Amino acid sequence: MTSKWSKLRVLSHLLEENLTTKELADRCGYANRSNPYGLICQTIKELEREGYIYSKSVRRGRGRPPTLHSVNKDLTTLRRIYRNYPELSEKLREQEWVLELMLDELDVEDVREEVKEMLRLSPTFFEMCIEQSSVSKVAYIWFHFINLNILSKHELEEEAGIYGIIFPQALHKLFLLCVFLDYMKGRATEKSFNFLRKLAERMKEEEMRSQARWTLIEVLSALKAFYDLLKQRKEGKVLHVLSRYLVVRDQLTGLDRLDPEVEVKLRILTQEMDELCNEVAAILGLKTKIKI
Repeated sequence: MTSKWSKLRVLSHLLEENLTTKELADRCGYANRSNPYGLICQTIKELEREGYIYSKSVRRGRGRPPTLHSVNKDLTTLRRIYRNYPELSEKLREQEWVLELMLDELDVEDVREEVKEMLRLSPTFFEMCIEQSSVSKVAYIWFHFINLNILSKHELEEEAGIYGIIFPQALHKLFLLCVFLDYMKGRATEKSFNFLRKLAERMKEEEMRSQARWTLIEVLSALKAFYDLLKQRKEGKVLHVLSRYLVVRDQLTGLDRLDPEVEVKLRILTQEMDELCNEVAAILGLKTKIKI
């Protein structure tokens, strides 16, 4: 039986590229030893038997075709390599094909490139994602925790399974936690901090957009309530809804950076609401009039 160190060296080289027996022997430092192929072949056979790699003959010109060795490129094998050879975690994180394979399973198409960069920069984020089949579910659960919305364990997992879709705010805060854990373990890099600084600016903008969307929902809600109450001629309740709308409208002045699409919708709805408010004010004999 070969040592774990011998297997680790072979896997490390094969994660980077497919290699022949001779190339592997050279890379692993067996070339100058007696019977170099015997030493490397024993390690290769054990790794094949354990399901980490596979081998095939390839024709390269004349003569006997060399045997080319490759890592099995599937997530089950990657997880086994990570668990059994944790020393290769950084090597796994550096391989483009490993990241692409993980991203396919994580189902993060809308933020694929951003998540790929996160996988590269944070060992903790990478390790969490390689163990999980859904980063969106983890992000959803973490978002509940930081907002102190603590359900029972069963309810939280069930809800995350149903609603655990990727949305940037939750994903960014999850990555923030991972970099903090990297820092505590002495694994954080300056690149990860630079990425976080850029992320912090975007998170502020996302919070503004989120606030704008909720304001849009409030305006729509108030608009519907106006129509319903006017139909029922409940003037007292109309006054209550009117005051609520004016509070919401004041919030708009604090939103200086909105998505253009949201801003246009808000402007149209606000104008419609203002016209309706003035009509209601006239009906109720109110002197206050909203300037449109």
